Amino acid sequence: MHVGIAWLGRASRTCATMATGILAGCAVASAQVNPPPLSGAESFAVLGASSVANTGASTFSGDVGAAPGGTVSGVTPAMLAPGSVMHAGDAVAAQALHAATAAYLDLAGRTCPPANLDPVLDGASLTGGVYCFSGDAVLNTTLTLTGAGPWIFQVDGALTVGPAATVVLPPVAPATCSGSDVFWQVGDASIATPPTAVTLGAGAVFVGNVLAEGDVSVGAAATVDGRALSIGAGAAGGTVTTSGAAITACSYGQPLPTHTSFKVTGGGSINVPSDPANTDPDATGTGFANYGFNAEPGATAGAASGTFNYVNHIRAANLHVNGPVTAMDVVALNPDGTPLTARISGTCDAVLPSCTFSVVTEDNGEPGRNDRFGVTIVSNGQVVEARSLRTVRNGNIQFHSATLSTTVNAPTLRTGQTMRLHATLRRDKTATPSDAYVVLQLPGGQTLSWTGAGLVPGLVPLARNFVPIDWDGDILALPIPPGAPPGVHVWMSALTRAGTFELLSGISQRAVTIAP
Repeated sequence: MHVGIAWLGRASRTCATMATGILAGCAVASAQVNPPPLSGAESFAVLGASSVANTGASTFSGDVGAAPGGTVSGVTPAMLAPGSVMHAGDAVAAQALHAATAAYLDLAGRTCPPANLDPVLDGASLTGGVYCFSGDAVLNTTLTLTGAGPWIFQVDGALTVGPAATVVLPPVAPATCSGSDVFWQVGDASIATPPTAVTLGAGAVFVGNVLAEGDVSVGAAATVDGRALSIGAGAAGGTVTTSGAAITACSYGQPLPTHTSFKVTGGGSINVPSDPANTDPDATGTGFANYGFNAEPGATAGAASGTFNYVNHIRAANLHVNGPVTAMDVVALNPDGTPLTARISGTCDAVLPSCTFSVVTEDNGEPGRNDRFGVTIVSNGQVVEARSLRTVRNGNIQFHSATLSTTVNAPTLRTGQTMRLHATLRRDKTATPSDAYVVLQLPGGQTLSWTGAGLVPGLVPLARNFVPIDWDGDILALPIPPGAPPGVHVWMSALTRAGTFELLSGISQRAVTIAP
């Protein structure tokens, strides 16, 4: 079929916005370096091993938290964006701190090309890669990051960003975050030297995820597209202070929260140390612990219901925890935009006092032998069980979410050729009424929705209020008209709860290049 449309804009970074502040996506690609997974820390804008202290009218898009034994002060619910949660010393914060520490060590272990040692930041223009400072790093003017990234900065000394200093990235579509692909690892990862500080000056415009051993300070009116995570080192560091700042946690090129929850079920066992005194979260062994859970979204975004049960058969009296699930989050995606890793959390029943749990689950497809599970349990401000993400010993974890994905007939097309889009729809077991969106992002950032009869501006469903079934087929054939600008065009597809923009699936993205 012939579709008459205006091809607008110019080539830009491969990002897309399906609806302002609701559906967004950005492709992450680099042949040189991959960013570390943040796992349970993915949802956090600010996290301190010991404390978070705020003064002034700061705003946070993303969770704010301190590990067990720590405190959060000066942060009110009104400062948190919708979907963001405060975690003061609970199991979610404890699990996030371990994940942030693992990401810090991952970054610290990256090999730095000799040409990238001790670069100058002021006035520099840096492509994606690893850059290393043997001492302090200072930015007082403008740093421009070019290309697709990711960018990783290893700073052995302190990181100081002066007042009104600016980090600039290539332009992205509206309502997206720039900081997903930028990481600042600050500290030399040595217990022999004290941790160094991070200072972001008043009015600074900063981009990136700060993972520091030492304290992090964000000045008045500063903006951060990324995160401020202080993991601490021994008895030092671990404090994040903010003063009238705006911090937006960026995930996959978009502000949090990126996805609503979906039904998750699981049951089986994991290996744990055979020595009951071994509390190393990363240790496995020949012992075992059983788990079982179910969780699904509630009537409102962010709410969840379900149950969790866990028994460690090695711990004294068979450590046994169960309780209701109260929250669900997506913390990692597959390359096609579908959920890979989810976190469920809640409160324990009365077996342990003041008890919370946080579970990270990973569905790697059937028959489930490669699925992964990790758990953290906190009681009375103390971590009583922590097992980092590991392959299940037996059993299965399953994400019950309908999916809508698309494929394009060729990665590169020219004027006169036809772009064909094939769609694959997969049902889930919840039979949730859904709306289906298929959207084309033009190189300049404009979006057009496919309605079955043609492409129209804005966000319009292809199908409304239906229960997804298993289906495969072509949905359009679009001749490339004369005058179509060269560049990357991105098809996006997703399912939402009928009549809302609440995501029921990940956002599938397929890029096609229009060649001159």
